[in-house]
Amino acid sequence: MNLPMFVALIFILGFFMSLGKAAVYKHIPVYYPKHVGAVGGVVGMIGGLGGFILPLTFGVLNDLTGIWQSCFMLMFVIVAAALAWMHYAIRSAERVEWAANEERTDLPELASPQLFYPLNRKKPKDPLAPPPTAGGS
Repeated sequence: MNLPMFVALIFILGFFMSLGKAAVYKHIPVYYPKHVGAVGGVVGMIGGLGGFILPLTFGVLNDLTGIWQSCFMLMFVIVAAALAWMHYAIRSAERVEWAANEERTDLPELASPQLFYPLNRKKPKDPLAPPPTAGGS
């Protein structure tokens, strides 16, 4: 793989990882409304530890295997494990919800899905337009 292709792939990987990070911080107040600061701190701490430990692990893997792509293999294993864990956790929560015969909306923004369709949104009034006159013309 040539250098421009590698740089492009790293930027794409970084973009999608940032989306994941933003999603995590967006959902903290929804799931832990009374402990936003503490949970946000723990999430940041885990991210900081990952930023410290993973580069060291990448170097160790490169030394052990001699394959410099082994860091991407490790990232794949970590992401696959996280995906499996998340899937299991969500399915377990759904089973509890179904057993209790209740429906919860953990994401309050989904309570009004019509806001996600641009054609259904009301257009804001122009603040510079003159107010309508009472006479009609």
